[in-house]
Amino acid sequence: MHCPRRRAVGWPDAERSIAHPYIDIAVDRQGADARRHVYEHVKEWPRDVLIAQMCAGVFGLIGFSGSPGRESEQLSFLSGIAPAYGDDWWLLSQLAFAQLEVGQLEQAETNIEAALDGNSDSAHSKHVKAHLFYEQLRDDEGWIT
Repeated sequence: MHCPRRRAVGWPDAERSIAHPYIDIAVDRQGADARRHVYEHVKEWPRDVLIAQMCAGVFGLIGFSGSPGRESEQLSFLSGIAPAYGDDWWLLSQLAFAQLEVGQLEQAETNIEAALDGNSDSAHSKHVKAHLFYEQLRDDEGWIT
């Protein structure tokens, strides 16, 4: 029987590390194992967005896990890799959404404003800001151009 993991034998560490979460999801259907591989991978390569994004968004491995405390877990994950990203708008946008999910509205506002300063055309960041307005009961201000 064909084993996708065998194909990764002899690959450089980074490439082999990238392959594992995708194999876990696509072949083995093991989301928890995929999450563990993502955590291990970003310890060594925290700016590998291809892998980090698998746990960064609300529709990723953490968000869709259904696990109790997933909102706090996602915030912890993003906070852990944040130092490697500095003022990167993508990370700040993801971090802001995670902060919203746990009620950290002031921190979320700071981060979403910084994300929009970094990329004012980001539809995702604008979406996060609309969520912020909703949480702040400022729905009428949620129209962002």
